[in-house]
Amino acid sequence: MAMTGLDTFDTTVQKSNIWLKEIMEEEGWDDRHRAYLALRSVLHTLRDRLLPEEAVHLGAQLPMLIRGLYYEGWHPSGTPVREKKKEEFLDHVCNAVQNDLDIDAESTQDDEVGDFVAPIDEGGDVEIVETEVFLVVEEAPSFPGGEEALMTYLGNNIKYPQLARESNIQGIVYVSFIVEANGSISNVKLARGIGGGCDDEAVRVVKDMPKWNPGKQRGKPVRVQFNLPVRFILH
Repeated sequence: MAMTGLDTFDTTVQKSNIWLKEIMEEEGWDDRHRAYLALRSVLHTLRDRLLPEEAVHLGAQLPMLIRGLYYEGWHPSGTPVREKKKEEFLDHVCNAVQNDLDIDAESTQDDEVGDFVAPIDEGGDVEIVETEVFLVVEEAPSFPGGEEALMTYLGNNIKYPQLARESNIQGIVYVSFIVEANGSISNVKLARGIGGGCDDEAVRVVKDMPKWNPGKQRGKPVRVQFNLPVRFILH
């Protein structure tokens, strides 16, 4: 595997390749592109059957490279699709790839659907690279004082944009950022917005946040990506 020289990119490429390899081995394929199409179809079908907040929460736990694939073509306003049966879910997956993959839907539907488990390196202890950004850690980062203090901070510092007021714009802005190993906030980005100036205001408030309690992996502070919903509600 070609390495970029950047630990964050190399890590996500490695994780993505492991996922594709697991799919190829499970299905008995030797075509990486087929595994990619199957993974994309499953992720999109699952995503579109979740509430937007749930979909964002799931996306935050995916490797960075697969996360981009996951969000491809997403239209939150049209979700969730109201389907609950396993057969309907599998039909959508099969239909999405029917021109590219030879999936035996009937035999698949007869199988038990187990819990999805992301591939884990069982080769022993893995050295933590300081520049690596974690999506899931043993001890999640937290705002000083806890969730209630975070809500108080947001409520006291957010200034409802005038344009949003005049246009009656309400909703949830999702802001993505990294909690560094020292608790500072970096890489603040808009994940999904609602317009009317709310997006910029949410990003501003997040950038001004005090240091967090850093996330920890095996007892050591590490960099963790965090996705924060910021609610704008007119009273």
